[in-house]
Parts: sequence; structure tokens; C-alpha cells
Amino acid sequence: MYPSSLLLHAGHSLQEQFEITNYSDTKDKQSIRDLVRNKIVPQLRKAFAKLSGDLIEHHGKDIQHVPSNDPAKKAPSPAVGSSAAAASPKPVKAAEPVKARVVNTVTLNETYEFNTSADQLYQCFVDPQRVAAFTRGAPSVFEPKEGGKFVLFGGNVEGSFKALEPNKKIVQEWRLKGWPEGHSSTLELVFDQGTDTTNLRVKWTGVPVGQEEVSKRNFEDYYVRSIKTTFGFGAVL
Repeated sequence: MYPSSLLLHAGHSLQEQFEITNYSDTKDKQSIRDLVRNKIVPQLRKAFAKLSGDLIEHHGKDIQHVPSNDPAKKAPSPAVGSSAAAASPKPVKAAEPVKARVVNTVTLNETYEFNTSADQLYQCFVDPQRVAAFTRGAPSVFEPKEGGKFVLFGGNVEGSFKALEPNKKIVQEWRLKGWPEGHSSTLELVFDQGTDTTNLRVKWTGVPVGQEEVSKRNFEDYYVRSIKTTFGFGAVL
């Protein structure tokens, strides 16, 4: 520190800017100002010029980049024969099989009478146009063949055809949307031709317990009642 309170300031960001201030501005201090300008400032310029490179050289090893985040470089591949390449990956434990949910079920049986022939009633369950008529909309999916799928009533009923005996029997894998995921019942429709009427014998195998009344009511409302009113096949329930 100089007795004349000489202050020397280096500019920010390593820029070569210097401001020399002497608060004791007397003639006898001129020699000090000349000394700073002519001797000290040139030496500071040289020192600051080397500072940036010295900082990078000294601290550069501490700077790390995550390979995936560095757009200029990709992660280097491990050298052949290195410990990283030679190390065998740890075996992955096989996932435990998902156990199927146990669903308690019941079997339902009902018989409905229609004032029509067996072949006409059978067509109501396999003809896409008739199905669209009594369901009040074109099915999302309807493939009336063994193994074919169907999706009716906006997805509230879905399943597939397991067996088809023209004018005699239809067997379906059948489920309501609200049933446990992956669970279906087997719906069997048998067409018994009478003298002037046809009895439709309906049997569900595998209806979840607690869904008996819901399943029966939906079938009576959206199948039996709707078919009768749409095609005039008898008195409505």
C-alpha cells in the first residue's frame, strides 16, 4: 500500500482496462503515478493475458460433461478387452407371472317367446343390418363367423362367436363392460321352432356373482324388448 492512497483497479472479465486514482493529488506524487503507468501497468497486462489460459489448464480437468448432454461428443465406446466390456451383465430376474383374478360365478337360464320363425329370429343375431336396427347404431365391430368378434352398444357389450348352427344355436363369449377385466361368460342361444312362435332359450355360464340381475335386465331391455319392438315379433315384456 502506498502512503499516497494510490488505488489500482483491474477491469472486469479480465479486460485490459486500468483506472488509476490518486486522492492525494499533489505535485510530489507525480513520480508515483508515472511509476504505475510506465512500470506496473505493462506488467499487469502481461500477467492478465496469461491468466485465462492458466485457469483453463489448471482447472479444466475438474470440468465434466454428461456424454448424452454434450452435442459435440458422443460417449466413447469401451475399449476391446477393457474391464467394462469384459464384465458380464447381471442376470435379470424373470418377472413373476401375474395370477389371474379369481371370479366367483353363477349360471343363468331364461326363456323368451317371439311371434316369428326360428330363421327370422336367428337373423336378428347374425345379420349386421338387423343388429344395427335393434341396437340403434352400427356396431363398432361385428364379424358373424366362428372366431369373429363383436362390439355392441358403444362398447358396453363385447365378445366373440364360438359356434354358429344356422337357425338353431349361437354360442358366444360374452361380457359386459363393467365386469372384471378379462372375464367373460359363455352365452348360449337356442332357437326352438314352435307352431306359430319361437322360444329363445338363453343360458349364461360364468356370470360374476352380483351381476345376475344387471346381466338379465340388460339382455331383456336391449335385446329381447328391442327386437320385439323393432321387428314386431310379439308383445313387449
